[in-house]
Amino acid sequence: MVAATMHEHADTEGASADDHDSPAAAGAAHAAPARWSRWERWVVAALFGLYALIVCQGVNEDFIVGHQGWGGSMRSTIGRNYDEVGFTATGLKPIKNWETVTDLEKARVHWNHPPAINLLVGASFRAFGESNAAARLVPILCALALFWLVYAYTRRRYGPREACAVVFVLSLLPMHMEYGNMLNYEPLVLMLGALAVKLLERLRDPHHGWSTARWGGALALLCLTLMAAGFSDWPGFIVAFAIGIDAIARKPRQFEIFLAVGVTSALFMAWCAWWLTADSDPELLLKLGKSRSGANITLARLFMRVFDRALDYYLLLPLMLATSWIVARARSHREIDPLVSVFTLTALIYALAFRQGTWVHVFYISYITPAVALAAGVGAARFTTRLDTPRARNLALAFLAALLMTTVWRQADATHDRSYQIMEPKKPSRGFPRDGRVNQIALGKWIRANTQGDERYLIERRLKPTMGMRYYAARAYRNVRRAPKTPRAGDALYVTTVKLSKLGQRKALARRFPVTIFGDYLIYDLRRGGEVDVEAIKLAPSPMTLWHAYTTSVIYPPYDVVEDPARALKSRGAWGLEEAPREPK
Repeated sequence: MVAATMHEHADTEGASADDHDSPAAAGAAHAAPARWSRWERWVVAALFGLYALIVCQGVNEDFIVGHQGWGGSMRSTIGRNYDEVGFTATGLKPIKNWETVTDLEKARVHWNHPPAINLLVGASFRAFGESNAAARLVPILCALALFWLVYAYTRRRYGPREACAVVFVLSLLPMHMEYGNMLNYEPLVLMLGALAVKLLERLRDPHHGWSTARWGGALALLCLTLMAAGFSDWPGFIVAFAIGIDAIARKPRQFEIFLAVGVTSALFMAWCAWWLTADSDPELLLKLGKSRSGANITLARLFMRVFDRALDYYLLLPLMLATSWIVARARSHREIDPLVSVFTLTALIYALAFRQGTWVHVFYISYITPAVALAAGVGAARFTTRLDTPRARNLALAFLAALLMTTVWRQADATHDRSYQIMEPKKPSRGFPRDGRVNQIALGKWIRANTQGDERYLIERRLKPTMGMRYYAARAYRNVRRAPKTPRAGDALYVTTVKLSKLGQRKALARRFPVTIFGDYLIYDLRRGGEVDVEAIKLAPSPMTLWHAYTTSVIYPPYDVVEDPARALKSRGAWGLEEAPREPK
């Protein structure tokens, strides 16, 4: 019954539904029914539930490795400083100090990127307290908003059936499953970019009946939206450029939109660059852009890299459907859908302008996510309408959906593992990255729990604490070659490993400072001299429940820090120490 109703509705839109956004049928592009039928309400609710479950998976997972670890730790660090220091006190500048900020004049500003996502994370921490879930709430809300923006845009241009197919594909694209809730700039830029495309389409609608004042207000809102996208990350200005190009490339041409968007975005980008580098050398930003351009990477190598990444994160079936529909529309109507053209042009300019960033990251390719979802979803829905009967059409659409789900299911683990390790060494050391990075995160949390805000830890310079460890430790640190003979004021802990210290050194230090064995790490408490004490703690897996698996990810299961008295006793004997603590003579 539902299938028949869906097809019935599709047929009422006209035999030539593909003409909805053609220049000759501009009015038909806005002829989608205003009221939602019963089947649409149920289907959209189910699709949104599926989408929300996927986007919220791993919401409380620690920021451990790969892009998730680096980006999440950095954005959360800056957000924490906004929350603790104050938005007004920081002047909204993104401060990336790991330790408690006491002197704003010596604070380190992360001038590489505009701070909008960090500001939102700081606001989330202020409202809900500092946690992984509170940090990820920001990209999750952006992803949920993207769902409704893409659905509303597609429904208005192509109809409810096509819109349902589009958001279904969006839910299952591996790129969106992996990075839809990643604490980075892309979710916010994608959401604002989709809003800008929708505003552009409304401004160009000849049947809307705008008054001059309302049209000017809508244009101002479009410019503000694109400025907000630029304030989220530099590629937001590329989105603004793509919007401006679309405004004059597509009929009816809107040169006033092109000029308004171009002028406001260019001026705002110049102000952002000046503002972020006001306390540093402006040449650093130019040098960073030049290094990211990666001129030594040839176009052929870049193309193969992009092609491989596209297959990994968008899969062959959606890419084939999307490409076929885009080519078919280009041949029949001599144009490409605005949302598809804007986000495809954004990703293309990003990839060509920043080749080194394209080679290392996957961020650039995430910008085509709305384009692939729309083209593949609408393409699947439209190709099935060529069948003779409603039953055959709906069966064909269901078959494509099942095929996509099966493909995603088979590739999910490999894609997840690849996305987490994409920036790791080709030959990682034993137990790396899973055990090693989990240990460092736990070590950082332990340091924070056992030190005060004005204390620092010293760490053997060859260990190089990860971004995640520095965030969770939330303390100042110094890289040192060995433990100091006389600790400075504020030195609380010295961190090294068994491999990086000799037995004689360990014995001497253990007689001067209490030592904690944490996995492979040795932590000497520099605040408590004159005691002989050895204790050991370890990571033990927590009971694995369905809720833990969903909120913290099955790849990195939750863990507990527990005492290990047997190992402490064994280490005491191995180091030649007494089995019971004693005061030295």
